Amino acid sequence: MSLRMLASGAAALAVAAATVALAQPSAQAATVPLGTPITKVLDWRAGHGDATAAGTRWLEQGTTPYERPLVVKGELRTTGPGCSSGWIQWQRDFVTYPAQKQATQCGPGATPVAYHKSSPGTLSGATLFVCKGEQDTQDCGDRVLMTNWGLG
Repeated sequence: MSLRMLASGAAALAVAAATVALAQPSAQAATVPLGTPITKVLDWRAGHGDATAAGTRWLEQGTTPYERPLVVKGELRTTGPGCSSGWIQWQRDFVTYPAQKQATQCGPGATPVAYHKSSPGTLSGATLFVCKGEQDTQDCGDRVLMTNWGLG
């Protein structure tokens, strides 16, 4: 067996070992209990017309190293007559998933917003927005990105 063949075999073995190591959960991920926030807990605020929604958001440790459920907590508040709803919508790559209604408040008052769901995959993002009414997303305010964590 030549020295060149031994060197090639050693290089291939090193690449295979590195690939296996990367595929394994890290020791840190394995020690973080499920449901533990793994990002900063950040405030969010959205609104439209006489409705505002505000609260906090974060990512939690999931059941695998790559699962990171998004958690959104807060309240939707309206001051006028009629109904308003809070919606969350995911985007992955160039695919936009249907918006899902999270809360509706009819008339003056407040209702809780509580959301807990894993992303539909890597390279995905979620937005939250408030719309007039309770049936559709035709008359809505600006979208707030819920999966942007900033730096540091």
